[in-house]
Amino acid sequence: MKAPKSISIGVRRSMQSNKSSRTLPELLLSRLIGKEIVRSDLPGHPDFVFPRKKVVVFMHGCFWHRCPVCDFSLPKSNRPYWAAKFESNKERDRSVKQRLESMGWRVVEVWEHELREDPIGVRNSVLAMRSPVIQKTRT
Repeated sequence: MKAPKSISIGVRRSMQSNKSSRTLPELLLSRLIGKEIVRSDLPGHPDFVFPRKKVVVFMHGCFWHRCPVCDFSLPKSNRPYWAAKFESNKERDRSVKQRLESMGWRVVEVWEHELREDPIGVRNSVLAMRSPVIQKTRT
């Protein structure tokens, strides 16, 4: 799917400045959980991987991944392109999650607004997923 030419120079510059990795939310989550952002060879290239516990974490931007809570409207121009683009993003996210789960991985999806509203809660949820369910005691 080829992106249409943007109408204004401002829109073009704005879109070009969007990063696909090492975004501010990813960097914040990295600091909170004390783990570096990793680009792995796993499907979907998760942002964080805890291999011993088989847990992966994706940091989803609410606009690009179409957060059901934030419910952003479509951009005003080129609506057919954006509708198809966002649906493709959502389908890719579903497919990647299903593939990883079928491989035995637990998938944690963190939404940008969750991190903004409750960073400590997000940190605790992520760290709880990578911790063992049953704590072993020393004998």
